[in-house]
Amino acid sequence: MDLTSSRLEYAAGLLTLVCVCATVWLWPRLARRGVHWIAARLGMILASQLSVVLLVALMLNSYGDFYPTWHDLVGGSDGTVTIGRASGEEQAASLHGSKLVLAADSAALRRQPGLPQGPADQVGRYDAVTVVGTRSGISQQAYVYLPPQYFQARFQHTAFPVLTSYVGYPGSIQGVLAVLKLQQGAAKQMAAGRMQATVVVLISQTVAPPRDTDCVDVVGGPKVETYLSGDYRAALRSAYRVRPEPGAWGLIGFSEGGTCALETTMRHPDMFGAAVSLGGEYSDYETGQTGTLFGPAGPARTSLLNSYNLLWRLRNLAAPNVKVLVATTAHGERDYPATEEFLRLVRPPMQATPMVLSSGGHNFTTWQLELGPALTWISRQLLPPGPVAEPPAPRASATATASAAASRQARPAPQHRPVAEQPAVPG
Repeated sequence: MDLTSSRLEYAAGLLTLVCVCATVWLWPRLARRGVHWIAARLGMILASQLSVVLLVALMLNSYGDFYPTWHDLVGGSDGTVTIGRASGEEQAASLHGSKLVLAADSAALRRQPGLPQGPADQVGRYDAVTVVGTRSGISQQAYVYLPPQYFQARFQHTAFPVLTSYVGYPGSIQGVLAVLKLQQGAAKQMAAGRMQATVVVLISQTVAPPRDTDCVDVVGGPKVETYLSGDYRAALRSAYRVRPEPGAWGLIGFSEGGTCALETTMRHPDMFGAAVSLGGEYSDYETGQTGTLFGPAGPARTSLLNSYNLLWRLRNLAAPNVKVLVATTAHGERDYPATEEFLRLVRPPMQATPMVLSSGGHNFTTWQLELGPALTWISRQLLPPGPVAEPPAPRASATATASAAASRQARPAPQHRPVAEQPAVPG
């Protein structure tokens, strides 16, 4: 019986009730003088208090999923991470006028310990930015890590792949940076040669706190999916040298962030090519935190709910041409059965790779163990850094074309203008 089992909580509750009732019932009979009677009364008080403490501890552990199994409590996971074989076989979006506004409030970023210090062309650079979506009308703060190669002269005309991390609900980008140290970990993986040079972004999918919007375009509410897909890509491309192809864009997330990473990638394979879900689910549903997301009861609501159910999509729609990694634990994670079903349903051209930790719960401890292998895996799925795409040349006569070519040869090669020197766009 696991530590998060409801049966264990009921048993602890029954034990508490028995101890308290026994104390009340027997106390008058034990109210006598003598060492033995005093010891009996103290024993009953101690038993009652310990049973209450045990019940509260089990309830808190179940809520936070800190120690899902007895093995985690006494020694934790042995750290064994198994990455299975992928199932299945082995276009650029328009910009929509979105902007990425630099010089956002960076106080929280500056307070984070462990960020690299030194020249940007040696250790990279962290930016605190505001991502503004013109179609969705949503603005969110994000942290951007630019690898050292971004600032090196030999890469000045190079565009880089992008890895974006979502956070769980009600998580924050500061928490992922401080606790999971995702961007710092990615920087170390790049320095060790286990990841290619990649722009790594932290952004929250919770755009209307305290409401949980589940990364969907809420009926009559925030257009979160629109923001996290087209708006977001356009914003990054407006300010940084990043590759436009969907194969150069990957998503990773934890808990609900993992659900969002899978959903966004599978629903928008023309924008994102790979995703990692650490402890995510495979469908969206409404709770007290979400409120009504999919509109009133009726055929339209049912259709919308189905479209966000990844298992339904795999059963009823063509499989998208994307690669995903889904992480779970053999003991402790509640999503293990759903992950098995998801993997059974995947078919070409989609590829799904399982990553199984021997034991662990729905918590940061588990995700820290999974993060390193997950970063290495997704880096291998993304397109490598490549030449900056040239804008299409306007139609012209042969004479004009030859004249323009001669003029370009006579001019010195243009120098890349650093992002930091770009004028900030008012929010």
